[in-house]
Amino acid sequence: MPGKNTADVIQSLLEKNKGFMTVTGLASSISLDVKRGLGIRKGDSGKVIRRKIEQSAGDRFMFHAKGNSVYILEPCEPSEFVLGLLSENRAFDTKSITSLPFTKAEFVALVNELADDGRVLIKLTDDMKPKIYRAGGRVKAVREAGIDDGEYTTERFREAFEESDKGRTFVRIFRMRRYLGWPREVFDSMVRTLRDNEVIYVHSADPTILKGDDLSDGFLDEYGIMNGTVTWNE
Repeated sequence: MPGKNTADVIQSLLEKNKGFMTVTGLASSISLDVKRGLGIRKGDSGKVIRRKIEQSAGDRFMFHAKGNSVYILEPCEPSEFVLGLLSENRAFDTKSITSLPFTKAEFVALVNELADDGRVLIKLTDDMKPKIYRAGGRVKAVREAGIDDGEYTTERFREAFEESDKGRTFVRIFRMRRYLGWPREVFDSMVRTLRDNEVIYVHSADPTILKGDDLSDGFLDEYGIMNGTVTWNE
């Protein structure tokens, strides 16, 4: 009977393949010894391979059938799985839906569920094709504040960077904040999102230079450090 090592081999293969594979694809990727341990034979169908994996390590994985294919996945909620495929900065390629372990209808339902929760953004291109993005902290803050998201964009933030402290590499955050006039939580969420994606860098404030409102209108990060200036990564 195969032991823990078999499950670890399967886990490793899934991690290298975005967390999912067809069970037949998995069977062709594992060694002969692991196949023997699982009792997988040449010509076994996806349903048979699934049953043999479940008998050995079923509690470590989840399975999903799509048409004649059976997929094995890392255990998670289907909506969390879809969310993990998305990016805040790059649109999801809808052409790749056919390779996913969900039908088109299932995928649409999951994306709509995530959109209703504010965790996914769906935008239309000029030719009316949908672009799907993972929503960042800025979007969450905007929704919580009950504000129209249209004016709170990276482009507006960049405009504030260029207009504040013109000609300087290190731009004072308080001047950008006042230039934009955004709600504080929205501005801070934009800073966090761009910082986390290494679009910008923030730098701690010098209290001997910045005082009063100029200091408090900087950016207080999650470590309690007040940042006074920002530079663009370019």
